[in-house]
Amino acid sequence: MTRKVQAGETIVDSFPAIDFDGYSRVTGLSTFVFWVYRDGVADATPVAVSEIDSTGEYKIELNAGTASFLKVQVLIDYNKDIYEWEFDVRNLSAQDLEDHLNLVDIQLDELNEMIKRVLGLSQENVYIDNTVYDADSQLLTSRVRLYDTKEHCDAATDGGNETEGLLATYTQTTDWQTINQFRFYKQVKD
Repeated sequence: MTRKVQAGETIVDSFPAIDFDGYSRVTGLSTFVFWVYRDGVADATPVAVSEIDSTGEYKIELNAGTASFLKVQVLIDYNKDIYEWEFDVRNLSAQDLEDHLNLVDIQLDELNEMIKRVLGLSQENVYIDNTVYDADSQLLTSRVRLYDTKEHCDAATDGGNETEGLLATYTQTTDWQTINQFRFYKQVKD
């Protein structure tokens, strides 16, 4: 997977050194072979490697340099494993970076909203009211409100219009074919 980075940025990443058994980590290694390619051409960008606290996990560090497509490969001489990273190095302006961060914030806000709604639809902090039943005591319609906390849900009242902590409101409709057998059940976001 290609990672976008700012031109001139210090790139830091890590990789494990796995022993021949397939799961043990190898500590104390110092022999690595590096290949760095910038726009498909071998490049002399220096790469620093250091072990992270004798864990068998190693850190690479290099400067992204100028705008280009950067590919870094590390060969662990001990076991001949190769790790590879790809970077799309860009000259991003301060405005580009701010726009990107704002987009990430918006996407996180939308994700947060969706997660809360999913929790609500799984019956967490749900208040159901405005119920209407038929002559056989079968539910025809209701209002379903999702709240962000138990406290806000507890503050809701039957037929009320409480909006503090309200995430979403749904209208539930059921069409009964016969007693105890519905034809359809529908719940839509208002």
